[in-house]
Amino acid sequence: MQIGIVVIVVVVVLFYLRLYLIQRGKQRLEKIEMLQRMKKGKKGAPPPPRDPYALTFKVKSWWIIVPGMLLMLLGVAIYSQGFLPEINTYWWVPVALGGVLFIFGFE
Repeated sequence: MQIGIVVIVVVVVLFYLRLYLIQRGKQRLEKIEMLQRMKKGKKGAPPPPRDPYALTFKVKSWWIIVPGMLLMLLGVAIYSQGFLPEINTYWWVPVALGGVLFIFGFE
């Protein structure tokens, strides 16, 4: 297996782990908020209805996401051997850097 594939898999796993942790953190905060409402009794307002299929993470900065996408597209172009063939063996570097930018682009 090539080192590039391993690096890309690790970056993708870290990205999805980050999204999972963000979603779990927000669910934990919602649970704490619900418990505080229950302690108040009927005085507290009911929580607003929430779509169970809605994602709980948001884009933190498009200034981070867009360059990440462009770096990943550059890596794919290099890999396809139609663009910059002299550095074809290092196609995974821009893809991994774009993935790292994606990790920090969501909150």
